[in-house]
Amino acid sequence: MLALAALRYRSALTEDWRWLFDQGFVLTEAMRLSRGELPYADYFTLYGPLEPLLLALPTALFGPELALLIGLRSLCWALGVVCLTRLAARCASPVSALGTFAVALSLGWLVLPQPSLSVVHAVPLLLARGWAADERGERRCTYAAGLAAAVTALFRWDVGGLVFAVGLFGCAWAARRRKRPLGHALGPFVLGFLPALLGYAVLVGLAGPEPVLETLAQLRACAPYRSLPLFQASSGRWAGLAVIALGALLQTRAAWVARRSTKPRGLANALALLLLLGLLPYGSFRADADHLVPAAAPAAVGLAHAFARLRTRGGRRLLLFALAATLLCLGVRSGLRLQGRVPVGVPGLRGLRMEAREAASYRELLSLAERHLPADGFFYSGPAEHARHLYNDALLYALVRHPVPTRYHQCNPGITTTESVQREMLVEFSRHEPALVARRLDSWHPEANRSARAGSSLLDEYLRAHYREVWRGTHHALYVPR
Repeated sequence: MLALAALRYRSALTEDWRWLFDQGFVLTEAMRLSRGELPYADYFTLYGPLEPLLLALPTALFGPELALLIGLRSLCWALGVVCLTRLAARCASPVSALGTFAVALSLGWLVLPQPSLSVVHAVPLLLARGWAADERGERRCTYAAGLAAAVTALFRWDVGGLVFAVGLFGCAWAARRRKRPLGHALGPFVLGFLPALLGYAVLVGLAGPEPVLETLAQLRACAPYRSLPLFQASSGRWAGLAVIALGALLQTRAAWVARRSTKPRGLANALALLLLLGLLPYGSFRADADHLVPAAAPAAVGLAHAFARLRTRGGRRLLLFALAATLLCLGVRSGLRLQGRVPVGVPGLRGLRMEAREAASYRELLSLAERHLPADGFFYSGPAEHARHLYNDALLYALVRHPVPTRYHQCNPGITTTESVQREMLVEFSRHEPALVARRLDSWHPEANRSARAGSSLLDEYLRAHYREVWRGTHHALYVPR
């Protein structure tokens, strides 16, 4: 798996990073953390603090580097595949683990998941291991499962909350089936989850409750502008839905058969189904390929029950052939993607390869930014229109490496399209006076949600009145003060 993680890392360096904006948010947060800025108090964030914290030290030493983030996520993806494979072996049979391995491997190869969505699979595995151990081993594994849930919550508080609820329900259900005290089962799990509670308590104490509550209110207001209905047409979505539906059906059947079982395998079957159901709200909120992959991964455990029936020599050969074909297809895909790609060769994108036109555009943009920005000048990266957008290119903050003039380094519809937030940003702009502004030209496209509704144009009018365009590339334009 370490070798495959290295191969996945190498493949990810050739991804089309123009369209993956979460990585830019995380790198910018790591940069701001390394400069002493605090989440919620000094900048808005959608995610938990752990991933930026892990990147803050190398960012302070070497500057923001996308390759470091890809490496961290590749290792976590490998951990997730291992946990799913071992869980499938406990739920069904060792033979089934091969099938789960192939499915989880291919799903993760299509989209490099966030660490929280890979570490989450360690929770049911550790609980299943504990149920098969003696009393002391069970307490250790249950505590470790709570710790894995805490790590997940520190990566993503929303996913961590779902997994914590699934773990609590699973522990309580297993305690009832095995006729053990409820506190004996829940105590170690809750104790393991304490680091997440303490971590967020420290953040709230440092930032103060007001910006945290404001962020939660903004996230709730943003939801109708970012959601995507489950059955709206989108490329790459139907394969994930098919895997989830089939996996859920097989898991439901296995859990129903084992509903009265007190054996570890029967309990693990039910927990795998619970994990899938727990991750479905995350995938169904914005049901594109990227967000459905996490729910499809535990569904692979359900597919393991089908593979478990392949006990004949021919069935095993077919399974091994499918695994080999999966790896071959992934390798060919990576090789084809390398064709026509050239190294970008700029700080922050070291090791990455892009199409020649894109690489030249990034190099020219960063050269102009270096020419126009003074040593401590502020740089702002926004959308083409603040009245209507889906995102901005926050990766530019990590590439330009200058102070950010606003707490909203990531633009989201329903938040930065509102008049109140734009007035707040105008106050920050008047105080910091950005020396250079970049705008993402393709920052909006039609989606089946409220993002098409035009919001406030205050910030657009301000930028038109105070800045003039000096360069326009393939996807960005640069502006300097008039």
